[in-house]
Formats: sequence, C-alpha cells, structure tokens
Amino acid sequence: MKIMVANPGLENTKEALDKIQIANEKNGPFETVFLLGQNKEDTSYDLKDTNTILVTNQLKNGRTTRKSSVIILHGFGIMKLASGLVVGYITLSKNSLQQEKKSILEYFKASKEFIDVLVTNIGSKAVASHLQYKANGNSIIDEVMKHCKPQYHLTYDGDRGYHDMKPFCWGETSSDSQITRYYNLPSYSPITKSKWIVAFSIEPGKDFNEINDYKNELGTNPYLLKPALKRDRSGIEQNAHTKKTKIDSTTCHFCFSNPNVEDQMIVAIAKHSYLTLAKGPLTVPKGDMSFSGHALITPINHVAKIDKSLDNELSKEIELFESRVAKMNYKLFDCSTVVFEIQSDKAIHFHKQVIPVPKYLITKFERALDRQVHINSERGNCKLEFEKFDGLDNEEYRKIVGRKDTNYLQFTIYETDTSKATIYISSFDITERLDLQYGRRTLAFVLNLPKRVQWNSPICQQSKEQELKEAQLYQKSFKNFDFTLE
Repeated sequence: MKIMVANPGLENTKEALDKIQIANEKNGPFETVFLLGQNKEDTSYDLKDTNTILVTNQLKNGRTTRKSSVIILHGFGIMKLASGLVVGYITLSKNSLQQEKKSILEYFKASKEFIDVLVTNIGSKAVASHLQYKANGNSIIDEVMKHCKPQYHLTYDGDRGYHDMKPFCWGETSSDSQITRYYNLPSYSPITKSKWIVAFSIEPGKDFNEINDYKNELGTNPYLLKPALKRDRSGIEQNAHTKKTKIDSTTCHFCFSNPNVEDQMIVAIAKHSYLTLAKGPLTVPKGDMSFSGHALITPINHVAKIDKSLDNELSKEIELFESRVAKMNYKLFDCSTVVFEIQSDKAIHFHKQVIPVPKYLITKFERALDRQVHINSERGNCKLEFEKFDGLDNEEYRKIVGRKDTNYLQFTIYETDTSKATIYISSFDITERLDLQYGRRTLAFVLNLPKRVQWNSPICQQSKEQELKEAQLYQKSFKNFDFTLE
C-alpha cells in the first residue's frame, strides 16, 4: 500500500494541506496519510479519498477520532488500522517521556504485534550520535526501536531538520534480518523550502527486506555501533567515523590484476575492454537461448567513468561490443537488447550491463521506466528525469555525454539488429542517494522476474561449474559476431 507522510506545521497549515491534497490527487490516492506535529484546533485535517492519521504531542495519553476518516494519536500506544497497518507512537514531552519510561517500555515489550511504522516526536540517541546532531535524542526511543525493529521510523523533531538514512538491518546479514528506514520531517515552510513530505510503499506485517530490494544499498545501523573514541584538538573525546575501504585494481572484481577475478566467466577480450557474463544473472535460459544471456562489457583499466568523445578508442570498442551482442541476440534468439550503464564520479569500475529481452516484451520498456521513476521518487532517491534520443550520433545526446562533469544513468535499446539505438538518459545529483539497482529493477518488471532483482539472492546464484558452462555456450553463440577474432 502507498503511504504519504507530512509535517504541515502551525504557521502555514492551510497552504501545506492544500499541497498535500494536490499530491494525493496527483500521485495517489494513498491508503493513509500521516500528518505529524502540532495541530490547530480550528483546522480540518480531513483529506479527500484517503485515511488521515494526525500524530501530535499536544493532547493527553490515549487516542481519539475526529470526523470519520481522521484518527488522532497522542501519548503512546499501538494501533492496528483497518488496512492491517500497525502503527506504534510515542508523542510525549521530554519530562513526560522520562516519567512514563517504565510504562512505555513494559507496554511495547509486552506487545506481540509486528509494528510496521513507529512515529515519535523525539529521535533516538543512536541516530543523533550517528548523524552528529547538536540536539540529543532520548535513550527510551533507542530501547523501543531495538525491541520493535519497525519497517519505518518517522520522527518530527524540529531541532533536526529534514533527514533520512539508508535502510539498515538489525543482524549480521540482510537476508535473515529485519530492515528499517528512517525519516525526520521538519514542519512545512515556504521560506526554508526544506523537505517536509515523503511517500513510500509498505506491506503490513512483512519484513522490510521481503518487499524491498535494498540489500546492496544498506547503510550503517546506528543502534549496533560500538563508537570508537578519539580526541580532537580541544582534548574532548569524539566519535570516530570509520573510513570507507579503498578499492584499487588488486581488489576490484573487474580488474585482471585481482587474483580472485572470475576469469571462468569471460567470453571475449579486446584491446581496451572485455565481455564477460554477469554474476547472479537477471535473465534465465529461454527458448533457443540455452544460457542466461546477461553480460557485462568492462574496461580493462581500472576507471570509474569513460570518455565518450567520438574518437575515444575505449568508448568505440565498448559500443562495438554492445552492437555485436545485440546482433547475436536478435539473429539467433529473436531478442531485442537493453544496455544499462551508470556514469558516476563515485563509481568504482565502469561497466555496462547487456540484457536480452524477448522482442514481444520490449514494448513494455517505457511503461516500466515510468513506473520505476515513480517508485524511485517515493523512496526518496535522487530525482531522475529521462530524455529520449534516437541514435548514438544524435547531437543533443552527444552534448550531454560529452560533458566530463555530468553524472548520468542511461538505457540503450537495440530493438532489432538493424534499427537505430534508442537512448533514455537522465543526469543526477552526485550528492544525493542513487539506486544502484535501478537498471535491474526496471528490467525485472519488463521480464516479469521480480525475485531476480538482486544479483546475490539465492535464486540467482550459480556454481562455478554452471558459470563456466554458460560462458562456453555464450562464446559458441557469439563466435560469428566476435570482432576480436577478426
């Protein structure tokens, strides 16, 4: 179900509610809209075509209902909605929270309900410490979070401004652990223009990792951190942040200098790049294609981005690889070909994913792309707006990819072996969160393979013997199209 969460505030409430109503009509209808924060007694919060939950810390403990579709939650408790969504809430002042500590912890620990959404007006100490907030959180919220492990934790702590965190898991691995997503929403202000509204999809009663494919994009769980202490120049002990492991050519999965490179999957090697099979392929053998067909084209040198100027040898060689694979897919297996790439300054080793799509399914691509743009926006990832171009030689397209400071996602469609390539490209802000599985998510919908979005999921795993056999079958089919043999 689709959920929207907003903090309309007290200063510009009517304007905020109008915007919420417009968002509901344009992007909804949403099953439930959560309105967080302080509320005005003389204001109607009854939104059309949705269930409204008003979460406030202005009233006494307990819950009441105002009008038919507005539920008011205040104090602390757990409520199961008609939709099956279970909402936990704690909306008390700092003093009341401390006074009610025993009752709150006993109440939540005694509950056998799986809490889908936990709403608190005060944040936790763990998150405050992890994000280096000046305002401290409250350890009672930490204890409730550790017990409940909700799918979503929503706060409206005014001292924190807007913030979200990458999904984080509660165990050593995401496959056997509940996953949580966190948002803090400040009140609406037309002056600061800070983000105050978010939307997401949720399935009541299910672990976050059963219905979301975030397993390769997990952040640090602030509740499991054991902070290392160091002294700053003033002599005060501070939390030390762990530095990211640097990946070079000796540890990169795509570099030949890595002794653990998966060389059994390589199909062909050219002067500057090579063609290899994808680990944990999205596609499966079908029809005349006796192998999965999901391949990667990768530069031999350890580069994050490639120069796409027309005279660049690496770029031309990679495009030659993808056009030859497209010819093979169409002539031998009656498949169109989709190529997906990310050009990012934050990338480790550039590569293109090359995926066969039965030609009767390729017409679904634009619908799948539009759908994924909407889902991507709901999940709070970086904003994507795709432009469409015909042909890799299109002048406007060449201008976009010719700018070295541009970061972008691109899909290239080869519908037949002779048709011009169709390109869908969107630039993105490098400072915002990017969904690295965007390409697989989009094509999993086209191919109706929702369980194969994650390359490392059990259903996608192959033994080395299977990988070697697939590489041999691919090589045999590609032989008459392989320019490295010419």
